[in-house]
Amino acid sequence: AVQFSLRPGSLRKIGTGECRDAEAFAGKPYALATGVGDPAQVRETVARFMGREARPNILVTPITIAYTAGRRGQSMEGLGMPVICTGKDAVKLRELGLADAWALR
Repeated sequence: AVQFSLRPGSLRKIGTGECRDAEAFAGKPYALATGVGDPAQVRETVARFMGREARPNILVTPITIAYTAGRRGQSMEGLGMPVICTGKDAVKLRELGLADAWALR
């Protein structure tokens, strides 16, 4: 049997490409945004990389719901904390123009 695990190396700011490691976010709450059908693995991977779980009110968006610049973008911006997502989700979140959104690398 083959086993593997995903290990992010850093976070890339959506829109600018700036890179930071998890230590840059030490002690700060963050939200997780993912459109993955079963987000458990994403949650686990991000929590391991960040050294802690996402804020209790994790933002999980079903893959069948499109990201829009309307209410969803405003509610993400209003969280007042970084939004972490997968590279796949970064493509969708880029359209929202969030000021503090980061994708796993």
